[in-house]
Amino acid sequence: MILIKGFLTGLSAGVFCLSWCVPIYFSVLSAEKRNFKQIWIVYLKFSLGRLIAYILFGIIVGYFSKFVSSHYFQLFANFVLILLSFLLIGYALGLSIPKSKVCSIYKKIQPPFLFGFLTGINICPPFLIAIFYVAQIGGAINGLLFFLGFFMGTAIYLAPITFLGLLTKKKIFVKIARMSAILVGLIFLYFAIGQF
Repeated sequence: MILIKGFLTGLSAGVFCLSWCVPIYFSVLSAEKRNFKQIWIVYLKFSLGRLIAYILFGIIVGYFSKFVSSHYFQLFANFVLILLSFLLIGYALGLSIPKSKVCSIYKKIQPPFLFGFLTGINICPPFLIAIFYVAQIGGAINGLLFFLGFFMGTAIYLAPITFLGLLTKKKIFVKIARMSAILVGLIFLYFAIGQF
């Protein structure tokens, strides 16, 4: 029952998913020239990142809901959004990562997975509803099940967008995607800072 509630909550996130997750996903998807197989690999990595983020967040919220105020979850989500904005802008600009032991870990993580993970922890209204619901029912297993369902509901909206990745065969679309990624990053950054 909790899994179904999570799925329906994710399914109801259509408008918000299209306005929050899709701009980031499409920017990552189309920032490089890719063939049909490569765009589906990006989809799988991005989805895996979101899935892991949702499951971890569900477990954490479920477990710590009795000990931590929801205000701190909001602050955490704002910091993640700021980080996501900077990474998206840097990715679009093709900025390289300085060499260090810490950064070598980042290099091993594929950008689509990382962006999917960070997108999985955002502050859109359906996600906040999911947090507050899981905080009310409590329990790590309940949190895991609810956010697993939430992931399945929202994944429906990303799959069709993947076909637009075929546009990357034209260089002009890659340039447009990079410019839109910078714009999206700036918009999300402005929004996140405004939440403090």
